[in-house]
Amino acid sequence: SLEAIIRQMAESSHLAVKHCGVEEKYMTAAFVGIDLTKWVGHYVSCAHPMGIIKFADTAMMADFDQTQMLGNKDFKIFVKNFDFSNFKSLLLFTDGLVESKAFPISEKRLTEMVRKSADVYAALSEKVSDIPLDDDVSFVLLEKT
Repeated sequence: SLEAIIRQMAESSHLAVKHCGVEEKYMTAAFVGIDLTKWVGHYVSCAHPMGIIKFADTAMMADFDQTQMLGNKDFKIFVKNFDFSNFKSLLLFTDGLVESKAFPISEKRLTEMVRKSADVYAALSEKVSDIPLDDDVSFVLLEKT
């Protein structure tokens, strides 16, 4: 199943980080799979920002349980299954987007920007295109068309 694949990806990534040969090495990650025939999604967040879900007229931070960082000795996977049928889009982003000193934006303001924007990708691309990076800044936007 797609859920089993997402779970295995998280587990394999955890083991790779845990056994990379560097003590106390950790990594954040997000794993997402969406079955487009049923519009059902599966999400694992390993201490990664949750993402923003956009509906027709609103947007909200995703409410997914957190799995610890990859490499953590207490690593336990929490898979969140969600109905994607009513979503307009799902924005996933690295923490550098909301923690960058050069691009100070809170998750609340980012959520509001997503809600108001007709073209989320263009709005975000314009905001981050010319900023000096003090952290990784990347995002993935999944949109239903």
